[in-house]
Order: sequence, then structure tokens, then C-alpha cells
Amino acid sequence: MKDFQLTIEELYSKIENRLSAKLLPQGFLPHAQVSTRGDFGSRYTEWRNESDKFAVRLTWDAIKSWFLFEESPYNDAYDPISWIDIVLVPVDKSKVTDLDYASSVIDDLVNEVE
Repeated sequence: MKDFQLTIEELYSKIENRLSAKLLPQGFLPHAQVSTRGDFGSRYTEWRNESDKFAVRLTWDAIKSWFLFEESPYNDAYDPISWIDIVLVPVDKSKVTDLDYASSVIDDLVNEVE
């Protein structure tokens, strides 16, 4: 399990970096990073565009083994109103160490983000 988790962390970082490169020119800045290591290993990163009051979030769900990218407007109290799924990419745990497979997971997710 430890090797898989390290691979997922590396994969998550690559996706996060590619998304940041796409989101920063659109006015989105990193807002929050939360990781629940322990038993689950789930995590998310949220970016916000303050002028448009809009947030996007990348989530790794370690229980269901998928990456999710979602968006939400937020209110004046900076609370997201309603998260809407943009793309969900399942991850096959038996293939996570294959570089071609990892690249396809990254591309499948990042290429859906406009």
C-alpha cells in the first residue's frame, strides 16, 4: 500500500501542477490544500478566482480510487454554494506504476479543463 500511496502522491502533484499552469492565467490562485493521510489518503486542492467569486477543486478519493475536478461559485462569506463535477477519472490501482497509464490519467483530467 505504501508504494501505491507514494505513486498516487506523485500523480496528484503532476495533475496539480498542470492544472495550476492552466488556472493561474485565468485568475485562479491556490486557496486551500487538505490531505487526510492516515487510513484513507484522500486529499484536495482548491483554487479561487476572487474577482469572479468562483472556485475549482481537484480531489483524490482514495476509497473510490478516482480523481475529480469540480467547480462552484461562492458567496460573500467565501463559502462554495454548490460543487458541480466537471470530470471524474477512475484510477486502476494495478496500473498506477505504468508511466503511459499515469500520463493518460493526467491528460484525461487536465484536457477537460478549459
